[in-house]
Amino acid sequence: MTRRLPLATALLVGCARAAAVPTPVPCPPIPAPGQLLASVFLDARRVADGVAVALTATDPETYDFVGDPPPAVRDLPVARIDLIQFVSGDAARLDHGACPGMVAVLITTRPGR
Repeated sequence: MTRRLPLATALLVGCARAAAVPTPVPCPPIPAPGQLLASVFLDARRVADGVAVALTATDPETYDFVGDPPPAVRDLPVARIDLIQFVSGDAARLDHGACPGMVAVLITTRPGR
């Protein structure tokens, strides 16, 4: 005997078997005024979250790590770095998935080497 499921039930069962959506990275608490945190991306891959940074210049907007940088950045030879960009505000959150109130530090390396 063949068992038939209503179409809505069949769709729900099919959706339950679909690939799981990746869980978003949990955001650390929003820092106190005067403190800044960053998400660090190396060649478009997130390597660290909640890294303390300090604003060192406003034009152009420049940041520096407070304390030790994340291991992926610390172990990166300076000669391999092609570009470092800082993105803050809504652009960091919307374009790069940084947590609200965080800066996105985008590091691009040179190919090869």
